[in-house]
Amino acid sequence: MDPPAATKKIPTVRSKTGYLTCRRRKKKCDEAKLRCMNCEKNAVVCEGYPEKQIWRSGKERTEERMKPQSPTPLQPIFYGLETLEDSIFWKHYNEHLSTVLAVEGDHKNAFKNMMVPIAVKHHGLMHSILSLASKHIDFDTPYDINILRDNPGTTIEALRKRSIYHHDEARQKFCADYEEPTAEDNDVRISARYGQILCFLLEGQAEGNTFGEHRFGEHRIHLVAYQKLITTSTPCDPTFFSFISEYFEYYICADELIHSALVSDGTYTHPRTHQPRLLGAADGLMDCLSHTTAIRNVMRRNPLAPPDLVLYLQKAADIDMTIRNWVPHWPPGDCREPVGVTQEHQDAIRIAIKTLKEYTGMRNADQAMSVLEEVWRLMTVGEWLAVWDWPEVVRQMDIDFIPA
Repeated sequence: MDPPAATKKIPTVRSKTGYLTCRRRKKKCDEAKLRCMNCEKNAVVCEGYPEKQIWRSGKERTEERMKPQSPTPLQPIFYGLETLEDSIFWKHYNEHLSTVLAVEGDHKNAFKNMMVPIAVKHHGLMHSILSLASKHIDFDTPYDINILRDNPGTTIEALRKRSIYHHDEARQKFCADYEEPTAEDNDVRISARYGQILCFLLEGQAEGNTFGEHRFGEHRIHLVAYQKLITTSTPCDPTFFSFISEYFEYYICADELIHSALVSDGTYTHPRTHQPRLLGAADGLMDCLSHTTAIRNVMRRNPLAPPDLVLYLQKAADIDMTIRNWVPHWPPGDCREPVGVTQEHQDAIRIAIKTLKEYTGMRNADQAMSVLEEVWRLMTVGEWLAVWDWPEVVRQMDIDFIPA
């Protein structure tokens, strides 16, 4: 019997079709829509068919590769610096404005060494810093004119638009931080809140504008906000607390010179700080100004009532004794120990204020000079009753600002 003939196995021709996933895994694909059941059964993500491509010759593909690609923009080194205008504001703040605002040397510049690290972590404070810097730029001065010369890629109009943007963003993020606190570190959020209020306050000083937004005492709203915040949320960093409290206390006392509503009864006490550096702001001297303002307020409320001389003389004696016993809390040999008296002549004072404005760029110096001119005019005509009441003089002039 002949042996059975061996059956020859016909090789299976593997299909070139199928989804990408099955072809890569060398598995049979049922090509079901929307995904292969083989992939579904094995819990594999099915990639589907490759994207259809139009056939191109080798020359066409080479030309396609040679075409210039659209440039990929660099991401900002940190939040806030997105445009040329932002960089101009940032440079102006770090190289000029922060130095003007600081009372220490550049190595202890709190506006750079303390505010900037917080701003890098807090978007609202970064917008506030850039907004403040933009408001400080005055294109009527040679220094600021050079900014446009050194940056031909921008214009005054572009700088103003970007200034408005940062101004609005700073306030929106400040309000949002109150309404919906973020997951940021609590100390960073509190410190940034103080920093933003300080920037809002300084914007009015930089602009020197008694009309519009800063017309009806907006700066006083910020001072009151500070007074409320300092009683509930104190910064953890003692150095930052000293810096913030001294600055705000200085402006509160300066505002009392021409306004009587912020500290009306003399009971508000200025917080003491460790090693205060601003003259009188947190070392007790400014308390005397608050007590004097409280006496003035009583006299303003009852101008026709007979004065209680015994009470007033007693309070005046206490204030006088405090002033005589006051000494600054500075290290021995501090170079700022000698403090000169106010210049006697009006021309010298005018020159001093003009020089101060040229150095700081703070345009509220114009309002301060106008008040002095009005007081001098009243002295010339013998209106001595009006001279002593500076808040009334300012009210009659229909302006409102901080003479600081």
